[in-house]
Amino acid sequence: MTASAPPLRDALEDYLMLRRALGFKLASAARLLGQFVSYLEARGTSTVTTSDALAWATLPAGASSAWQAIRLSVVRGFAAYLHGIDPSVQVPPAGLIRRGNDRATPYLYSDAEIGALIAAAAGLRPRLRAATYQTLVGLLAVSVACSSCATRNSAIMPRALLCRVLSRGSRSAPAARTPGPRLRSARAARFRCRTPRPCSRSPAGSRSWLRPY
Repeated sequence: MTASAPPLRDALEDYLMLRRALGFKLASAARLLGQFVSYLEARGTSTVTTSDALAWATLPAGASSAWQAIRLSVVRGFAAYLHGIDPSVQVPPAGLIRRGNDRATPYLYSDAEIGALIAAAAGLRPRLRAATYQTLVGLLAVSVACSSCATRNSAIMPRALLCRVLSRGSRSAPAARTPGPRLRSARAARFRCRTPRPCSRSPAGSRSWLRPY
């Protein structure tokens, strides 16, 4: 950097202060940029170059391309700020590291694992919560592309389950026979919890009512 430009460490503090004044928290970016400046200082470099930024972004060896792209994008923002102060600072071009597919591989639960989840949900209290989570696990296991289903009383049908998928309207998804008894049990539990029962008598002789939760 030129003699009129501030040192990298001071420039980093100014950059973070400016961005935070605009409403950005930059918790992760501040940590990464601090590491980047330390990397440059250890190499005796007082400016940002594309080669140094790329060399740091690809550390450690074997890291995913998605993580490397994140590291480089953080440096690009800082370098663009420095370039406004000192035109000799190089700003790494966008797309220098292809991010690739960073989605996690979905995990498919086995029948035994699904059964264990349903059995564990039976221990929840109150019993309506247990029935709700047992039903939810069963629905997720048999539904077709239903990540969240809201069932109504009229949706419990013998051969199909009407699922209202969030932001996708209504659709009918074929359901196995397995969740049928669970749905009927949850429906019965719901109505039992809605029915009040007398629990005690007040001093005046009138009954007080509690719901059986």
